[in-house]
Amino acid sequence: MPVTNLNSLIAAMAGSGQITVMNKASISSLVSGQTASLWQSAGLPGAGATPTSAAICSKDLVGAFPLINAAGGKVNYLSRVSFWLQNGVVQQIHDRLAHMAGLSGTVTSAQTVNLDVTGSASNLVARRGAADYSDVRWWIEGYSVLGASPQNLTVTYTNGAGTSGRTVVIPSAVIGGSFRPSRVIEIIGTDREPIRSVQSVQWAANTGTAGNFGVTATRTVASGFQSPAGTNSSMHLGAREIGLPRVENDACLFLLSTPEATFTGVFAGHCLIIEG
Repeated sequence: MPVTNLNSLIAAMAGSGQITVMNKASISSLVSGQTASLWQSAGLPGAGATPTSAAICSKDLVGAFPLINAAGGKVNYLSRVSFWLQNGVVQQIHDRLAHMAGLSGTVTSAQTVNLDVTGSASNLVARRGAADYSDVRWWIEGYSVLGASPQNLTVTYTNGAGTSGRTVVIPSAVIGGSFRPSRVIEIIGTDREPIRSVQSVQWAANTGTAGNFGVTATRTVASGFQSPAGTNSSMHLGAREIGLPRVENDACLFLLSTPEATFTGVFAGHCLIIEG
């Protein structure tokens, strides 16, 4: 039975649960306050591959936390996170819903993205959350360095209500020069409206180097794990602190990191997923 009260939580905690060990290498060449994806960071889990065509992600992808799906009407929950961090890092656990890459920093015509989370493959209906798509978050994600000349980037998308041809511009000042591998910038719809799919992106001018970047859709599972600035520290957070979030079947769990330095630092720890 799903966890709905203290007694069911105690019963779920009495089980052995699933323990995932996390040990991810540092991502460097950032600016303090920039967010990085640890999808391609070496360690445990292993580094994920650079995507090519648009694809729905699942627990079976290399780079995702190991996950055994709940069965028999039960539900998985993230109940505990223990970790060691450097440099004042805000750490987040996300479900990677869909991704694509192969976009260029030197093509100034519209580049096709066609990343869509409206389908039902890999339990996507449950994983994306609210029916209006307000739980889905969208990101520009770097895979190899772009040119040193920052440019505005126009994103064309379909909003949560199904209206196509919507656009939003990510300013050059936000993107900056030499957009780095693993860096992510959130795509926020006009007036913060939800987004269900992204059709294309277009640079205002050439960045100077093709590089490789893409678009990623995620849903936040848990966030706010932070070590004190400029220190190395360990933290242990239980169900009350992280809110006992559901981990839907087939979730492709991975980490996002926002450091108060130019690198994320080594991340080590483990999380416990229980079934109730």
